[in-house]
Amino acid sequence: MFTVYAKASGSEVDSLASINLFELDSNEEVVNWTEEFDYNTIDGGIKSSQRVGLNETEWKQIQVKKTIKFSNTAKLGVRFENNKPSSTIFWDEVSLRKVLATTDTIP
Repeated sequence: MFTVYAKASGSEVDSLASINLFELDSNEEVVNWTEEFDYNTIDGGIKSSQRVGLNETEWKQIQVKKTIKFSNTAKLGVRFENNKPSSTIFWDEVSLRKVLATTDTIP
């Protein structure tokens, strides 16, 4: 789970933000350029968060959860996206946390 907090800079400007996670090989090349979506049967090497509307008064949390799908993945890459031209975004409290996999197995 990759988490970051963001807010717009400036008193008269809002913004729109998202983050993307990429599976990278040992040469830092993207393993697979297919976009992965929730509840999709296609494995992808890229997972994106939802776009989050920002303003200058409130820090908003943006999260993306990515399951590693490819055996040659050695690293993760992240891209912070500003989806609104002519706006500036402040990013803060970036964290990466390993989440235990859930299963349907009942002991």
